[in-house]
Amino acid sequence: MQAVMASDFAIARFCFLSRLLLVHGRWCYTRLARLARYFFFKSSAYILVLFWYQLLNGFSGSVMIDQVYLMLFNVTFTSVPPLVNGILDRDVTSEQALAQPQLYLDGQRNRLYRPHSFWTSFANAMWHSLCALWIPYFFYAHSAVGMWEFGTAVNTICVITMLLELAVLTRTWTWIHVLSNAVSMLVLYLGFAFVFSAACVTCNPPSNPYSVLFHLFAQPSFWFTLILSCTAAVLPGLSVAALYNTVTGNAAAPASGKQRPPSRCYESDFVHYSASDSEVRILPTNSASESSDVVGNYLSA
Repeated sequence: MQAVMASDFAIARFCFLSRLLLVHGRWCYTRLARLARYFFFKSSAYILVLFWYQLLNGFSGSVMIDQVYLMLFNVTFTSVPPLVNGILDRDVTSEQALAQPQLYLDGQRNRLYRPHSFWTSFANAMWHSLCALWIPYFFYAHSAVGMWEFGTAVNTICVITMLLELAVLTRTWTWIHVLSNAVSMLVLYLGFAFVFSAACVTCNPPSNPYSVLFHLFAQPSFWFTLILSCTAAVLPGLSVAALYNTVTGNAAAPASGKQRPPSRCYESDFVHYSASDSEVRILPTNSASESSDVVGNYLSA
């Protein structure tokens, strides 16, 4: 009992091990790998926006985004959708994962998080930051828009593009995913921004956020800049993902042939495969020691 209480996972019967590894093990790995890349991308893109702005103010250290927005960007505005994605997202169904155990090799060989994945995410973050800052800058360069209005427009573009990028990475859409994105954008960000802009006169000197959002949203140029910046930022990544899925196809196509119901547990059989081929074989096991040998060979493959 003490060993069970101290363990991360505990199973009542040995036959549950296949589902624990092949289904939940793969889901956990894919969620962690994608979210690790996304969090690095999101933080890098937002910081790079502030860095590019230093080229415009002589590296004075000033920022065009209100400090309240800076503090709440990660902890409030863009926090709920990644949480939902990390809990519910799945690239294959449980039936597919059990029918094709070779998919578990993605986690063993770390195929979803490699050194080039880091640099790809960084390049994507740099592109998003360039679109989020420089497109609005060229539109507002010769206008009467002030620094705080410009910063609010840039911050709105950043929030929308971060949520859209996560939507591109999502593999399974449910009503909870849609609700989390809607709540983040309409309630947590726009709801707070409207209240903050209407009620806060001198909450955070020397900034003055009073009526900034209302004045900004009344300008047609803002909506054109918003659509253009978000489209330019997300379109390359979306095109690459669509092209990759079209060329390579679905990595976990539904298995053909008669499959066993996933809800049953077979003590005498264990799904075993060889890393050198894709043929799935059901090996009978007559004893607990023989079953342990099969699992050992599988994990070391």
